[in-house]
This record gives sequence, structure tokens and C-alpha cells, in this order.
Amino acid sequence: MHRYETVLKSNSAFKKHVSWFSSTSDTTLTEIALYEYQGTYVINSDNKVRTHPKIIRQVQSEFSDKKPKEIFLQMNQDNSMTAPHDTKQIKMQNTGKKKANQPSNSNNIADEILEVLSMLNDHPFVQQVIHKKGQVPSILCYTEKQMTDFKMFLSRSDGAVGEDRTFNLGSFFVTALVYKHHRVVKKDTKDHPIFIGPMLLHKDASYKTHYTFFSHLASEFKINLELRIPEDLVFGCDDEKAMTNDYRDAFPSATRLLCSKHLKIDSPVKLRMREFRYPSMDKIVI
Repeated sequence: MHRYETVLKSNSAFKKHVSWFSSTSDTTLTEIALYEYQGTYVINSDNKVRTHPKIIRQVQSEFSDKKPKEIFLQMNQDNSMTAPHDTKQIKMQNTGKKKANQPSNSNNIADEILEVLSMLNDHPFVQQVIHKKGQVPSILCYTEKQMTDFKMFLSRSDGAVGEDRTFNLGSFFVTALVYKHHRVVKKDTKDHPIFIGPMLLHKDASYKTHYTFFSHLASEFKINLELRIPEDLVFGCDDEKAMTNDYRDAFPSATRLLCSKHLKIDSPVKLRMREFRYPSMDKIVI
């Protein structure tokens, strides 16, 4: 006869004793084991017993056509000992099921990078992923229709391309190119609407990152020679060096326009920094 004893990890006062025969003249005894329990069965200090996984799966399967209260009443009517404790527990299972069916938002940077790289082949808006050592990948985005309209504007218009870096759109910056589509007129204002061209999602806002963006555009413009996109393009932006230097190097013949709004805001600040004093500062600001 053999016998062993063990205790519950969460409650050492609760013990289990197991006894069995390994060899005996009665062959039926070797197939029987005796389990004895000593003490009070308590899982934790709150006296809560974990719901059996089978019950959890049953709850999840019932969500397709029943409300939490209906599931709770039905399961308690069938077996109140194994049924969920309350409707809150049922609602939590429904929330967990919805989260499991949603796309993963893991904070694992390696998984996120792999997901972005997979978009190159699967997503029509992602055209290039710029991934350099020690930097978070940057994503160059536009659809083929966007690029076609943008090239048509550059080849048949003398208007300027606006460039700016946006904030407060999330953890990434968005550098977007905008232009007035001269082939479209708004019905109410009779003016040309502003269209969004290619854009760059990035983290560092450095010269290298922006230059890669504009180098890609320069190569795209040279591919379509039949459109005859001029080299003396016109870009307008604020005085952020990373952006003004990048398109200057990618498009050496381009003309740079500064934003009049930024000039009016920045000029008084610059003058005060140089300790320039004038009775009416607005009179000398264009």
C-alpha cells in the first residue's frame, strides 16, 4: 500500500491524502485510489472560486443571440452551483471576446515593424518604408491616384506646393504636401479646393528623413517624362531648416516661398530678441 500527502499552495491548512495498492491478490484493488481531503476548501481570502473554463466557453458561445441578463438567468436556472456569479462577469467575457477579435495593438516594436513592412505588399496607401539603423521606420504614403493627380498639377500649373509638419496626430509626425487642384472648382466659393498629395509618417523630423522623402518624389517625377514636369518647382513652407534644406537639395532649381502667416508671427519675436525697439512694432512688420 502506498500513500502520499500534499497541501494546497494558496492554503496550507487544506490537505489532500491519496492511498492506493500497487500489488495485491485482488486485481481490482490496483485500479482504485482513495482520495481524502482535510480542512476547509478556500481558494483565496475572498472566498471566491474560479469559474470552470467550460462555463466560460459556454458563456462566450451564447453572446451571438442573447443578452448578459438572459444568459445569467438561464445558466443559474440550469445549475446555480456552476453558473457565473453575476452579469458583470458575463459582460467581462463579452469584452474580452471582442478584444481578441480586434487587430493586435501590441507594444512590441519588433511586431509593429514587421506589420508595417507587410503593408508594402498589402496596403495601396503604403509605398515605401524607410528603416535605418537606430531609428524608428518612416512610412511614405500615397495612392497611385493621388500621385497621378499630383503629377498632373505639377506639369500643368504654376502654383505652389505647400509643405508642413503636423503635430498632435499621435506618436508620429506627419509631413504632408498640399496643392490647389486647378481642374476642380468649389461650387460655393468658386475657388480651387486644396488636395493632399504624398505624405511622410516619421518620428525624428530630421534632414535625412525628409531628404529621403523628397528624393523618392524626385525619382518618381523623372520616370514619367511624357508629363514634362518642370525642374523649377515652387515650394512653400515655414522656416524649419530640416524641410527647407531637404527639397532644396532634392530639387536644386526649385523656388522657395515662406509662409506670410509665419513671417508676421516670427518677425516681432526676432526683432525683440535683437533688442530692437520701435514705438509701433506693427508699422515695420509686413
